[in-house]
Amino acid sequence: MVRRKRRQFTEEFKAEAERLAQESGKSLPQVAKDLDLTESALRQWVQHAEPPQGPSR
Repeated sequence: MVRRKRRQFTEEFKAEAERLAQESGKSLPQVAKDLDLTESALRQWVQHAEPPQGPSR
């Protein structure tokens, strides 16, 4: 099995990927495929960008 070399992404790229995942109307796996990312990487970026959800009162 061939492993990909670990890539580094700018904060701007991550922010744009997060925006596309949330606003494009496409599924997260489709956005990841379009951007040549792993689904898990994109999911982590999106979760990191969302504010923590605590109990609401």
